[in-house]
Amino acid sequence: MTDKPSCAPDAPCGYDSGCVSFGGKRLLHIANSMVYWGYSKKERGFSMEMNNEYEYEYENEAEQAPAPKKKRTGLIIGIIAAVIVVLAAAVIVLKVLIPGRKYAEGEALLAAGQYEEAIAVFEGLGDFKDSPYMVNKSQYKYGVALYEDGEFKKAMKVFKALGDFKDSEDQVEACKEGLRNQAYTEALALYNEGKFEEAKAAFADLGDYKDSEKLVKLCKIRMLGGNTLVDGYYHSVALKADGTVVAVGYNEYGQCDVSDWTDIVAVTAGDYHTVGLKADGTVVATQFRDQMHNYGQCNVDRWTDIVAIAAGGYHTVGLKADGTVVAVGENDDGQCDVSDWKDIVAIAAGAFHTVGLKADGTVVAVGYNKYSRRCDVSDWKDIVAVAAGGVHTVGLKADGTVVAVGDNDNGQCNVKDWKDIVAVAAGYIHTVGLKADGTVVAVGYNKNGQCDVSDWKDIVAIAAGSGHTVGLKADGTVVAVGNNNDGRCDVSDWKDIRVPER
Repeated sequence: MTDKPSCAPDAPCGYDSGCVSFGGKRLLHIANSMVYWGYSKKERGFSMEMNNEYEYEYENEAEQAPAPKKKRTGLIIGIIAAVIVVLAAAVIVLKVLIPGRKYAEGEALLAAGQYEEAIAVFEGLGDFKDSPYMVNKSQYKYGVALYEDGEFKKAMKVFKALGDFKDSEDQVEACKEGLRNQAYTEALALYNEGKFEEAKAAFADLGDYKDSEKLVKLCKIRMLGGNTLVDGYYHSVALKADGTVVAVGYNEYGQCDVSDWTDIVAVTAGDYHTVGLKADGTVVATQFRDQMHNYGQCNVDRWTDIVAIAAGGYHTVGLKADGTVVAVGENDDGQCDVSDWKDIVAIAAGAFHTVGLKADGTVVAVGYNKYSRRCDVSDWKDIVAVAAGGVHTVGLKADGTVVAVGDNDNGQCNVKDWKDIVAVAAGYIHTVGLKADGTVVAVGYNKNGQCDVSDWKDIVAIAAGSGHTVGLKADGTVVAVGNNNDGRCDVSDWKDIRVPER
């Protein structure tokens, strides 16, 4: 007999550790050992004797003698025990080792900023450790990263899904603010690109965010467009769709010499001079032939960064992109004293005064103000467009009504009943208004029929001179009424005149 195996001290099997090399004996050894340890001490002695006898029989007569019943029972128990051990090991691998490795992988992904991948890993781990918390943590960090990248919509969706996790509710509000600011910035870009209709819609969607309401008004002002149709004292000027200019009427001072102008985006006309704004922000003007009345009103060749122009009796005014204003020409009445103006969005020039519309809808004016009080506009509010006549000033309000100040001897300021107006023009002593439906109204001096516009239809722009009125139709053709001395109303053959945006 051999010594007792080291794996089971006092075990009855009688085999040493070498028995493991033989499969059948090893199983018998395991089974007998388990049976042995299941007996009491008294039973163990009997078991030892039985096992020794059995061992002898197994060594010499294993193939001839049938296996005892007790041996088979021990063998089965051993097999079951072995299976349990294997299964337990498998459970440990599946439930602990593999999830543990995946959990560590998720932590590494989270630390590396690969949040979506980390979320997927932790979601796959179910309830292992604190995986549900790690899912939320990964989603939160993902939301923060999206926010920092300006992906406010995606970030807000993530934070909303997190509910009350950490400060997710506050982050949702931060995302909303980010979206509003992003939309505001995009609207400003549209405005600066001259896409005023799109910008107006964008600012309107923002409601009272920052100064969006004010910018809606500014867009409306800008949508009125640069002047495409203007009247001087005795001449008429129009800007064509191709950027060239046409003019008819009195030309003693060269005010109609515009046939070689190109790349023009807006025009304006003084009493005896014409001015054009070029696409690059520079300005051109006709050469004033009469030195007696030359006050330098055409000295605009050095102007740059101009976005709008206006011409008065003997002076010219330019609005710069930064909201400041420049002026040249006659200044006997201070009509050119505009160097301190700021935040201006539109300008107009009368015979001896200049008017500026500010971004907040208020109005400023300089120039001759005796008797007619044409510059008394300091109490005007909600104005979106201005016009300056010979002796009066007109303002279009945001609600489509009209205000006017100045000399009213001929009823040129009787505009308080006007409604649905989208544009205004001021002649020397008459006033014209364009309605939203394309019809036109006019008040004031009418000796030459300059106010006979009641039958006009489909009009998109208007202009008023000393004794005549001109209207641009939607098809790019032009109509005119009033005094036609020197051919200032000979516009029936004009075509392809640029139609301003509304």
